[in-house]
Amino acid sequence: GGAMTAIDEARRSALLVLEDVLESGAYANLSAIQLLDNNRLDARDRAFASALIYGTISYLPALDYLLGQVLDKPLIKLQPLVRTVLRLGAWQLYYADAIPASAAVDESVKLATQFANPGAAGLVNAVLRRLSAAGRPELPANKPHLAVGLPPELFGYLKKWYGLEEALAIGRWALESRQTITVRVNTQKPTVAAAQDQIA
Repeated sequence: GGAMTAIDEARRSALLVLEDVLESGAYANLSAIQLLDNNRLDARDRAFASALIYGTISYLPALDYLLGQVLDKPLIKLQPLVRTVLRLGAWQLYYADAIPASAAVDESVKLATQFANPGAAGLVNAVLRRLSAAGRPELPANKPHLAVGLPPELFGYLKKWYGLEEALAIGRWALESRQTITVRVNTQKPTVAAAQDQIA
């Protein structure tokens, strides 16, 4: 049993950094990133944690929209930590092709269990299972900013200045430059088993 309940260190670190950045505006002092420098994380876990963090931040508008479709109450009404767990879980479900859906859900439930309360773990389980069962939904055509991970206000300015096509192109470019690290990590860390094969 111990192994089943152990918290994945990369995800745990990613959660704590994201919580800091998204809820306390730690962009200003990226000291949060130093959490990744703790000696509990080897290079691969650090890379994976970075992918989780930057992936979730990059797709935040889309993740919040998708979560809003399956939540019974507004995301903003949830405990900050639960909100962060859900965003992190949703990113793994939708945008991290190398992570199996079951792992995305189970690991998120473990995080909620450790950092929040039993009710929160139940909520995280229900919401992410609902998302997972729904498959990857289409983002609405009338909200083009979601597809490129930009806040609506910023996308609105770009559209006003450059037109829709150019605004989308700028958004995609920004997203790709943010996602480079993620893509590289995804191909390296498909499963623990594969990782062990590489070592062996």
